[in-house]
Amino acid sequence: MRKLEPLLYKYGVDLYLSGHVHNYERMFDIYQSNSMKRKLNPPSTVYILVGNGGTNDNKDLSGFGTSPKQAYTAFRDDTTYGYSRIAVYNSTHLHWEQMKCNLNNPTSAATVLDSFWLVQFNHGSFFTKAPTVLPT
Repeated sequence: MRKLEPLLYKYGVDLYLSGHVHNYERMFDIYQSNSMKRKLNPPSTVYILVGNGGTNDNKDLSGFGTSPKQAYTAFRDDTTYGYSRIAVYNSTHLHWEQMKCNLNNPTSAATVLDSFWLVQFNHGSFFTKAPTVLPT
């Protein structure tokens, strides 16, 4: 990710989605391991790891996310299976929902595990819109 991060920052990528690890983690805006934790006009890329669709493989889900939670982590779950829903309303507003499935009753409706709005009015390179100093 370290090699990709400068390109995401240079070109103002608002949202980066990836998968694996059999868990779910949403991070605030991050650049060089720092975050402003902004919900409106984040000055760097917001990252979401969606891997909790996963596979059973007769493994317990707990323990996949045993590393310490970082300060830039907004939400993390490694205890359930689920899927994501995304709605792009216009060029500035995106709504994200992470849904939790009930494995004991697969025909029941999923419930919302995590939800957030990504609102970005200032599109373009983060170099031209970022604060001069990010927190350490």
